[in-house]
Amino acid sequence: AFDKVSKMLELGYPGGPIVSKRAALGRPDAFELPRPMLNAPNFDFSFSGLKTAVLQIVKRKESWTEAEINDLCASFQAAVVETLVIKTIRAVRENGARTVFLAGGVAANKTLRETLKSAVESQTDAVCVLPELAYTTDNAAMIAMAGYFRFRAGQRDDLFTLAPDPNWELGRS
Repeated sequence: AFDKVSKMLELGYPGGPIVSKRAALGRPDAFELPRPMLNAPNFDFSFSGLKTAVLQIVKRKESWTEAEINDLCASFQAAVVETLVIKTIRAVRENGARTVFLAGGVAANKTLRETLKSAVESQTDAVCVLPELAYTTDNAAMIAMAGYFRFRAGQRDDLFTLAPDPNWELGRS
């Protein structure tokens, strides 16, 4: 989602670090953006509607000041962070999780790191584990770790019959 918003605003790639830097200079309440699936009774989330909302804002304006771009980045980042944090806290409470790991490229986002850690540790009995920034630049490390744990647990997949399923639930083998 960060990459796509960066592309919409012609800020460059990879979008995560660029949007985050610009967000730090902007006002997170400058644009009213949706918090996707926040009230859905599950832990799913999708940022398609949020990206569409950003795209509609971008299309309505012919020119942008640097401050307006910063504000849009800050508003977008705030929507993403709030959604992820609320869904995570709900998942921790409903499942009795004791530990929350933040992983993947978005784990480098300073606002997400700070907000999630604070929320988990103040609103639940769980601890929040954050990787060092050096290990957040690519989802490959997260996928490799997941593969390692599956392998250690004796789980194997046949490469010829394995098919992707975007609706897989967590914990499904």
